[in-house]
Amino acid sequence: MEIHQFLPGFSCGDAISTSALEMRELFRSWGYPSEIYTCPQYIHPLIRKEGYDYKNYGAYSSKNNIVIYHFSVGSELTPFFQQLPDKKILIYHNITPAEFVRETNPEVAAILQRGRLELPRLKDTPLIALADSEYNRQELVQQGYSNTHVLPLLIDFNKYPAKPRKTVINMYQDGFVNLFFTGRVAPNKRHEDIIKVFYFYNRYINSHSRLILVGSWATMERYYEQLNYLVEYLKLDNVVFTGLVDADELVAYYRVSDIFITMSEHEGFCLPLLEAMYYQLPILAYNSTAIPYTLGKAGILIEEKRYGEIAEIIDIIITDGQLKETMRARGREQLKTYDKERTGNLLKSYLEPIIG
Repeated sequence: MEIHQFLPGFSCGDAISTSALEMRELFRSWGYPSEIYTCPQYIHPLIRKEGYDYKNYGAYSSKNNIVIYHFSVGSELTPFFQQLPDKKILIYHNITPAEFVRETNPEVAAILQRGRLELPRLKDTPLIALADSEYNRQELVQQGYSNTHVLPLLIDFNKYPAKPRKTVINMYQDGFVNLFFTGRVAPNKRHEDIIKVFYFYNRYINSHSRLILVGSWATMERYYEQLNYLVEYLKLDNVVFTGLVDADELVAYYRVSDIFITMSEHEGFCLPLLEAMYYQLPILAYNSTAIPYTLGKAGILIEEKRYGEIAEIIDIIITDGQLKETMRARGREQLKTYDKERTGNLLKSYLEPIIG
């Protein structure tokens, strides 16, 4: 028996791709041959040797094998996965509603819409349907899936760089209060709401402050332009868009920041919440989709986007040492839920009835 994974896209630093690599390592440690198959046009050049063209899998397919499909967008992989004789498992990472991106990128919107149509058609295909959050599991149930379970992303924080990028530390550890968010620049992440919060904080509470927004805007250039226009309109000088960064740079941005903020309106899991817990940042988050499930009691949830009030809450968190330490302690506790060994054992328990 072999255990293989299928991903529509395979990228460096992407949460799903990173988790798939950890799962491959886990399966191999159990003694099973394991590879990752993907659409070759969507594999990052730096990890091309880590993945294979899914069309080549037919030569290895067997009713004795287990195949795991990481489902997050519409893809040519879906019908291929459905017709395989292998024992099938689905891991659902959710699909960003197409409405968020239709105006900024119609092509991406079409791919997302295709995924929404494919999801219910797969309901009778997998032996087990896993979801990386309870929010996603509930959606699977609503779509008619049975035998559903939660399996968090498999993340090994010990593999994050031990040394942060010095140039970032030297540039931004300068006495300014740094508000921070990381995530791809996309409309569902609502960067504009973070910028508006920062406007009130910087203008009326602390002018010695900075907003750092880490993430790529590839395929979302129009939205990125709109954000820059907003920054210019609000006359904000201290908003930094970094673009895509290397791992040691990302660690440095966490190190120099004072608080993690997300105003996202759609998340299937939200890995940066765990990263913020790991790097001991207090977290302020808008209460939407999977965020309350991932966050637990590790941060403060915002029910309404009243920008001025949110800015005041940020000031309280940053200046109240005891509150900040309480939030950090809760973050450390919540992070135990996502321990790699615990998640690996959970996956093994789900697979044991199939492995036999």
